[in-house]
Amino acid sequence: MPSQGSTIVLFQSALSHARSVLESFIKDYSGTIVGDGYSAYDKIEGVTFANCWAHVRRYWLKADSKNGQIGIKYCDVIYFDLKGNLSICSE
Repeated sequence: MPSQGSTIVLFQSALSHARSVLESFIKDYSGTIVGDGYSAYDKIEGVTFANCWAHVRRYWLKADSKNGQIGIKYCDVIYFDLKGNLSICSE
């Protein structure tokens, strides 16, 4: 999806992983948030959640199976093989 404006990257560190911490941080934000897939963050109005590739890959590592190995290889292709070509995404 094309960007609707400038990309902003913010990081917040908190002692709690509670949903209320995220809700108070984002306030009236609407858009996409890349995170760790924590289920407490599901279904916040106006927000679409995307998992970061490091966390996705970690989930596949935990799935000690043939499908887990396929998932790991897929993540590696996306990250390692395409890493040098990511400039095409910003055009």
